[in-house]
Amino acid sequence: MNSAAATKNLGWVLIVDDEKDLTDLLVEPFQQSGYRTVVATSPAEAISKVNRQKFAAILLDLRLERGSGELVLTEIRKEMQFRNDQTPVILMSGFLSPDLIGRVREKVQSIVAKPFRPTDVVKLVNQLVSAQPAVQAAALAKKVAAKKGTSAA
Repeated sequence: MNSAAATKNLGWVLIVDDEKDLTDLLVEPFQQSGYRTVVATSPAEAISKVNRQKFAAILLDLRLERGSGELVLTEIRKEMQFRNDQTPVILMSGFLSPDLIGRVREKVQSIVAKPFRPTDVVKLVNQLVSAQPAVQAAALAKKVAAKKGTSAA
């Protein structure tokens, strides 16, 4: 890890995938960019980690050996909604279809087709994380407007 990245702490990234080769490929570029990483290999482990820790971003594989990435997505979004958490979720899959994209489009910030370059995923996470203050402000404005009975533009 370079010394500039060693001094940065951009937050934690949760990588949910049961392919060790892929998680190993993702961990290093994230750490070199200043993120800390946590890996979950099963739906239960991923949900447990989301319930215990705040993440800057979550990378979620669609097909997990011990369960569905869609189930994980539904569960973590429920938990995040309860906490008003706007953490970006990026769905990773080698099996994308129009039906799948339609089902998850509103629940994720991005969908990445496998195979991909890990550095491209880091760049995507950087963009989504840097946009978070604006996203959170918009969500707060929408919530306030809903309480007042008006709509936020």
